[in-house]
Amino acid sequence: MRKNVSKYISKIFPDKEFLRNFLTLFTGSTLGQFIPFVAGPLLARLYVPADFGLYALLSSTAGLASLVATGSYEFAILTSDTDDEADSLSLLSSLLSFIFSCVATLILFLMVVFAKPWTNSAFGYTWFLVPLFVVFQGVLNATGYRLNRQQKYGVMARGRLLRAAVMTSVQLLLGFLSLPWGLFPGMLTGHFSAAAYQLRSVRCYFHSAFRSFTIKNIKVLAAKYYRFPAFLMPAQLVNELSIQTPVFLLKSFFSTSAVGFYALPQKFLNAPVALIGNSIGQVFFQKAVEQKKHSESLAATTLSLFRFLFRIGVVPFSIMLVFGDSVFVWLFGDQWVQSGLFAQMLSPWLLFVLSGSPISKLFTVLDKQHQSLWLNLVLLTLRVAGLIAGALFFSSQVMAVFLFSLLSFLYWVFLTFYILRLAKVKVLPIIIETVVTWTIVVLPMVIVRYWLM
Repeated sequence: MRKNVSKYISKIFPDKEFLRNFLTLFTGSTLGQFIPFVAGPLLARLYVPADFGLYALLSSTAGLASLVATGSYEFAILTSDTDDEADSLSLLSSLLSFIFSCVATLILFLMVVFAKPWTNSAFGYTWFLVPLFVVFQGVLNATGYRLNRQQKYGVMARGRLLRAAVMTSVQLLLGFLSLPWGLFPGMLTGHFSAAAYQLRSVRCYFHSAFRSFTIKNIKVLAAKYYRFPAFLMPAQLVNELSIQTPVFLLKSFFSTSAVGFYALPQKFLNAPVALIGNSIGQVFFQKAVEQKKHSESLAATTLSLFRFLFRIGVVPFSIMLVFGDSVFVWLFGDQWVQSGLFAQMLSPWLLFVLSGSPISKLFTVLDKQHQSLWLNLVLLTLRVAGLIAGALFFSSQVMAVFLFSLLSFLYWVFLTFYILRLAKVKVLPIIIETVVTWTIVVLPMVIVRYWLM
């Protein structure tokens, strides 16, 4: 199978090194995705929508906190001038996440002592796991980018496979024990396992950084790479906040179960997007930095990557667009029919996230973090407006998710082709090619759907 995939991709990517590195991460990510995919239907029967809603609230909050904790200094590891700087940046971002987590734990403790918001809920105390997640995520990111700099993609692939296996196993175990809060501890354990595994592979770099890590060194690094916490971190935070907006607003306007109905398709559809997109995005990031340093053109690599990702995503996401409601009922049971409807709405947006997210690394490569920040602010505004309009004017969670998905899709279409233009790709022919390809794929499915009805 890998040989066939390699033969197909080689027609798109003439760069053999890029191809080899991508396939290494792609294989690990695919195997890692296969585990939760197979376990998904069982998890949907072990946990109810409200359990998935709590999981979404915890994981969303943890994800946002993780972005703030490190100041996005881990992204500078790849672009730093020397390996010594990369080592120090890896250590710095890990220590920042630890300090942030200690402060967050103290705040939670004070809230329990004085405000006592969770005295009647055992679920409330699972929030103390969020700071632990921030530490593990910080180490995972720092070690991941350090491994990327050294092109140790085999270690990264095995780490992702380990994370998926441990996470799914713990979630299933706690589900069989009838513990409704078991989804987030499973995720936490998976991240810990992967972080520990990757840390073993880069411990020599951390030891080296410890020996030269001084206050003066911190100040020099902070000043040199100020654009990352000043622009990239806010842009990343705003983007993640806009992604998680439905979780918080659906909880505010409707219920935890409504969050669960949204969280299942978002988790199910976004998992391959995140794993495949992050895998190839890591390789593209390293390759783009290298091409920029040697004054090479980014156009061919960027366009090849977009075409490949769109082609591998257009069929499965078109299937979900047309048949998503039936697929979810078949996979997860009758109680998840509304999730199937949400899956249909989310599919076009996630297709362009898969196609465009990896090449968005160009904002960092080309030192355009400020543009990324403003664009993400626009996206956040659009998504909040769509969700509030659906909740207030239509009093419908379905309409709220539909408007969120529609505006997200339109934004990502614009962003993807804007990034291609930044890479100096001639955009108009690619737009026509994309529309024609998608129409050829989705039109027969629509005809079959109406014929079956």
